[in-house]
Amino acid sequence: MDEELAADGARYFADACSASGHTLSPPNGSPCRCEVVAARFEADRKARFEAQIYDVSKTLLKVDGSDTFPSAEWPMAALMRTVVDEITEPPWTFKSPPRRMVRITKALAHIGELGLPPDALVRVGLARKLRLMITSFVIAHFRFNESALPSSPVPAVQDWLDLAVSCIDSPTSEHISPNDELLSVIPSLWRGQFSAKIDEWLQTACIRDIVAWQLHADPHDPLTEEDLNIRGGHEAILWTVDRFSQTHYSTWHRTSLYWELRFSSNPEATAAEAGLTASTLLQRPSHTGLVVEAIVSRASFALDHETSVRDITHDQLEHQVIFLLQRGFAAEAVATLRAVLRLYPGLNNVRSMLGFCLITTDPTEALSVIDRVHPEENLPAELILINRISALLRIRDFDSARQQLEGAISTFTDEVEYLLWQPADLAAKSTNPSNLAALTAKSWGLQARAVLNEARPT
Repeated sequence: MDEELAADGARYFADACSASGHTLSPPNGSPCRCEVVAARFEADRKARFEAQIYDVSKTLLKVDGSDTFPSAEWPMAALMRTVVDEITEPPWTFKSPPRRMVRITKALAHIGELGLPPDALVRVGLARKLRLMITSFVIAHFRFNESALPSSPVPAVQDWLDLAVSCIDSPTSEHISPNDELLSVIPSLWRGQFSAKIDEWLQTACIRDIVAWQLHADPHDPLTEEDLNIRGGHEAILWTVDRFSQTHYSTWHRTSLYWELRFSSNPEATAAEAGLTASTLLQRPSHTGLVVEAIVSRASFALDHETSVRDITHDQLEHQVIFLLQRGFAAEAVATLRAVLRLYPGLNNVRSMLGFCLITTDPTEALSVIDRVHPEENLPAELILINRISALLRIRDFDSARQQLEGAISTFTDEVEYLLWQPADLAAKSTNPSNLAALTAKSWGLQARAVLNEARPT
């Protein structure tokens, strides 16, 4: 790294300058600052390292447990991650919905004590995430029910399904039968009345009913401007949610990166501008260089604004596919991606997603699809290779998997995380993988090597 080389060079010069009686310093009569410069470079390298290794999930794991509830002693990241993780999952999927309710409301209360009002966090900061999850859940039910209309034995689910059907069939929307292809249902629900109804619900329902995903909700008590905002406005709310719930900058809103850049340069002033205490915000380390690199990377493409098919953006399509995979519906994810490629066969990123989904259902076809994928700026060669090796693991062609892995593992990076199938699950005969893990290429490669070392030669 250039930063490490600069720090080592500054330290080497400072030691040499000191040993020479500072004869290497400029002869201008002023005291030599070689040690000061070296210390500055070293402090910057340390700050960069701390920012690089920071992990929101680990912060939560340090304080959370099977019988614990959020408390005032929890750091902001643990409180925020609890709210984000649990409020964006349907309450009826939890073993104890009442316990979930208590955990979320306690975390919201303590976040409020740190300066971010609960209503602002939920109705502004989490509006997009809640809309994504509710819409994805409804779309999944359209696909997986064989009856004339989507149905569920859970009343709260049925309310959302009924609302979706009414919005699709409304005069202002294109008429689409619930039995039509999922690809036809997706844009109808991402856009139009259904999306507007979710937004209305988020603004009018009381927090208790939003937490419970209760569509027919009681109206909230009168709210003031201070309940729904902080000094820095909605962008500052989104930034606070991003920095304390998402480890990697690649998942942040663009405006959050700009706030982070200002904060890394001037924490006290930026905290005051946002309306939060610097002590709270400084719980997460930051580094200007890392933020600049993230902004440059994000500026090179705009995936979440590019339409891939009809009204579906790449971001929405990828979210829907991940939603299906994480719930064991790989076949439905494959069907959706095939439909996209029938209309737009040149979408390289969609073809890559198709190959990834096929790894668990038809690894032989996955290899054929992956061989047609080519590297791009946002689709690195190492990711394509990992998917190819994953398919080889799934068909238990361990010799070919070893050969491809050993030829490339030394080049695998340890900086960007991908959502991947886990090597141990792929190589197991009796399991149908449905668990995705966020891993760097290097981490995945080491896991795959360990699995292949345990496997007997074929």
